[in-house]
Amino acid sequence: MHQRPAFTTTTELDGLVGAGMKKEALALARRLLKTPIVAAPEFADAVQAILILADKVKSWKPLIEAAYGRLPKRERGSVRFWLMSVRDVCHDHTGVLRLAPERFTGKFALQEAVWAMEAALALGTNRVIRLLGARLPRLISRAEDPVARAQLLLCLSEFYAREGKWAGAIAAAEPAQECQTFLSNAVGVIVEIHAARALKAIRRGFDKIEAFSKQFDPKTELMLPGNARTILKQAEKEFRKLQKILERIVPEKRQRELGVA
Repeated sequence: MHQRPAFTTTTELDGLVGAGMKKEALALARRLLKTPIVAAPEFADAVQAILILADKVKSWKPLIEAAYGRLPKRERGSVRFWLMSVRDVCHDHTGVLRLAPERFTGKFALQEAVWAMEAALALGTNRVIRLLGARLPRLISRAEDPVARAQLLLCLSEFYAREGKWAGAIAAAEPAQECQTFLSNAVGVIVEIHAARALKAIRRGFDKIEAFSKQFDPKTELMLPGNARTILKQAEKEFRKLQKILERIVPEKRQRELGVA
């Protein structure tokens, strides 16, 4: 039977991280993750050190995944949060969803819910988005930490936005502005939704121009000949100018996500 390493991971890693000894702490984390037997607390400490100190977490991912695979199955649930964190940092959205629990409970439940929802949104998996989106209001009601609450509110806002419930999306994003960390995100969401609405209005304007042009009859024109056409052409020119500005705020891919394109 393999023996565990002699060092005490928590004490040593905490000391090295606290002392700012980046190289030594990462070396210790690597040694730990390479051992044949890894206990859940040691795995969590090692991964936390890597998340704090490593310049490129993605290069550590294979080692972390392999160590997680050697953990006893009964212990994996207690460190799921740390592997989800790594996968989230590495934009492994599919991997995040594989770890998402059926029920979000425990100390890290709210952050796990945020990661799961963000992964589903990134992948565009509508079934999962709707399943998770329906749970968000209840999770928000449990959120006491302002940062976690803001993250959940922004997830709910995005869910509503993609469902075409833009008033609800704005209403969800507005309280997220009270969190300094996510102020920019919240304001950006609100501006983007108003811009998407404006794009829809402009496209309805183009439809009206086309309809008026087809119905145009010079014999019944009440204004001077040619004036009606001039007015429509000027309106189209103004609409094009506004459309170009708004499409910088809401590019084509985002328009598709919001159902504008």
